[in-house]
Amino acid sequence: MRALIHALALGLIAIAGIGCSPMLYTHGVPNMAHVEPDLIRVGCPTKEGWDFLAHVEHIKTFVGLAFDDECSKGYAEAIGIHVIRIPFEPGHVYGLAGGPTQDQLQELAAIFADPALRPLAYGCLHGQDRTGVATGVRRLETGWTRAAAYAEMLAHHFHASLVGLKRAWDAYRVQPATSVATGMGNGWSP
Repeated sequence: MRALIHALALGLIAIAGIGCSPMLYTHGVPNMAHVEPDLIRVGCPTKEGWDFLAHVEHIKTFVGLAFDDECSKGYAEAIGIHVIRIPFEPGHVYGLAGGPTQDQLQELAAIFADPALRPLAYGCLHGQDRTGVATGVRRLETGWTRAAAYAEMLAHHFHASLVGLKRAWDAYRVQPATSVATGMGNGWSP
């Protein structure tokens, strides 16, 4: 059933003319950009990309926002990168189930705030939409205005027409530092 919903959603997106923007590869990593010196947003890396992230960027942790079948993380784990999965499932992306949950976004905020997990990369298939929401969350958590964070999301090809993601972004609110900085109470543990 999940595969059917995913296929239908992709078909609706194709009919509506919504698609990903061009992917720019750097050493096998699509749409790579440093958010902070030790925090990198990416699309799904190739084998060359995983090697680049591990051996040049010295990535210790990767947070995967992609669906199970979109981005193979087995190679990343084989070369020593710790992989944490917080997939925004198909319904979440395409608005069929209301977008990523606020618990998922809070979990991302806690992971991003944990210096023990750095250097850290995160991303989805293209590094644009789900990755854009994750970047926006980090920007809000570090004091950016919502308008500035959203402008950056759009500059990195976030598609506001993906209503589930847009709805989740609009609903996100920074929580008190005691819960976000420690990761306590959100189900996440290192």
